[in-house]
Amino acid sequence: MNQTNSLTELESFAYECAEQAGKIIIDSLQDELIINYKNSSNNQKKSLDNPVSDIDHKVENLIHSRVTSRFPDHGILGEETEEQVNPDAEYMWIIDPIDGTTNFINQFPLFCVSIGILFNNRPVIGVIWCSTSHLLETGIYHAYLGSGLYFNKRPLKQSENSNIKRRISAAPGGTISSIQNIENRNTGSAAIELAFVAAGIFQTAQFYSLRIWDLAAGILLVKESGREVLIREGQGFKNFSEFTMPASAKSNSRSSIRDWKEHILIGNKKSLEQLILKKQNQSKVSNFF
Repeated sequence: MNQTNSLTELESFAYECAEQAGKIIIDSLQDELIINYKNSSNNQKKSLDNPVSDIDHKVENLIHSRVTSRFPDHGILGEETEEQVNPDAEYMWIIDPIDGTTNFINQFPLFCVSIGILFNNRPVIGVIWCSTSHLLETGIYHAYLGSGLYFNKRPLKQSENSNIKRRISAAPGGTISSIQNIENRNTGSAAIELAFVAAGIFQTAQFYSLRIWDLAAGILLVKESGREVLIREGQGFKNFSEFTMPASAKSNSRSSIRDWKEHILIGNKKSLEQLILKKQNQSKVSNFF
């Protein structure tokens, strides 16, 4: 089996997993959810902004079980499962069972299931089931390396409406945009923001210190849509190519790719150039004072 055939098989299987996960979520919408709160990353106290529901666990267990049965030599890293399966495997499945859990448990209809597959830490498959989409319906944005962007198994044809004079981007907290003729939004789900940038809904999105399961699938979708993914390096940004261990974690023998947290910018080239220029100018002013 050549590499392309292998990727198409993996994408098809990941699509099936996402489809089943979406059905579980939809079927649960009228149920009374069991909700717990995870410890803050900084201490052992429960954090009310970090909920996890029984459906998060149900979805992750479904995907985990299907992957281990079909591809027993593959690795698995899931948000809700501390122990990583086959951590040294070439192929690594990165699972966020529900990205936007706070939205989900409050019935705010912006959340998704994110399934990314890495090959030697490089994203090669991205599949995101979204509670809504550019067509105002549930659906799956998906791609494999070199395929281009798809939505519900059809190529996503994109054309920009020249009549729109003010576009939107995603930023933490919906902060005021520094780019002319751009307004910022905050969806509460990083993965859905990645999918929406890939689909051309958002012009850019900014992510600060998010985890690998938030971004792994969406980064591939953004790249396959022809848009750019940049990662912070020093005082500037460079093109993202793969997930690498941060220098601070390499000295800790217990650290893994699970500990990855970096500053990422995504979007179309023109908007990203404007965003970075504004950030650099703001930094100069801040340093001056």
